[in-house]
Amino acid sequence: MLIYASSCPVYYAAHGEAFVRSAAKHGYQVKVDISDGPNDYAVPKWKAAALRFLNLPELLDTNERIVVLDIDSIIMGEIPVQDDWDMALFFRPWIPEENKKLLLAASYWTPRAKPFAEHMRKQYHKNSKWLSEQTYAYRTYQEIGDQFNIGRLDQNFVSYDFRENAAIWTAKGPARKDNPKYLERRATYVAA
Repeated sequence: MLIYASSCPVYYAAHGEAFVRSAAKHGYQVKVDISDGPNDYAVPKWKAAALRFLNLPELLDTNERIVVLDIDSIIMGEIPVQDDWDMALFFRPWIPEENKKLLLAASYWTPRAKPFAEHMRKQYHKNSKWLSEQTYAYRTYQEIGDQFNIGRLDQNFVSYDFRENAAIWTAKGPARKDNPKYLERRATYVAA
């Protein structure tokens, strides 16, 4: 299974080493695409995050299974996926904003989901913004989601409050970046 993320250079410098090392420790292949530009300001923030979904359809041609993550994630153990899933998403129906109804800090994809990824990619345009990928994924789900066997992820799969039994931790949101539990775990994967 491929673990895949995208990042700007500055954010990769802060989080990339722990991301890559934690995945490798648990036996996963890793790919990270870095956006062009030397810093956060050379490429709009949304493009650095969106790069993983813009490139996903082609990656599905060469990989059987892909877990797409935020770069500030840490792999905690074996990632549980089901063979019958075409893909899996983290739904949040209780949130009213369209751009937050799906959490894309973690998602699971197989080649069977390539049409979903392509439909999602077609929605990007020059005026896209931060969290656009979540909006586009949700709209795609509403339009063609019934054509796929979509698993439902929860905080046992990816936890943004750092649950010990979760397969993946993600520092989703600014308040979590300085969480002592997250920083301590991240430090275990950073070279001295």
